[in-house]
Amino acid sequence: MEAKLVSSVPPEKRPRSYGAGSGIDSDSERVRVTVRVRPPTRAEQKEEDGPPFIFLDTDKNTVILRRKGSFVDFTEFQFDAVLPSTALQVDVYNIAARTIVLVSLTLTI
Repeated sequence: MEAKLVSSVPPEKRPRSYGAGSGIDSDSERVRVTVRVRPPTRAEQKEEDGPPFIFLDTDKNTVILRRKGSFVDFTEFQFDAVLPSTALQVDVYNIAARTIVLVSLTLTI
């Protein structure tokens, strides 16, 4: 029986694949940053102020942090992809590495 990987990331959030013989396009020339946020640790949950506030907007690929003791209440960061802590390892691979691996294998053949 063949193992089947099931993704929790909807198809519209998955990276587009390269066509056969397309080589590398200009988008692949830049560094891409993908973030998967882990759940808070037990120590973080027990802190006086509670766990740090982290809001994920996977549609806009942003992470908003509440920073304790900072002059700025909230800080927003934008990435190429943002995955929740429930994302599977296969999701991280498909979004962050799959295209690079496939293109590099195509170029070495």
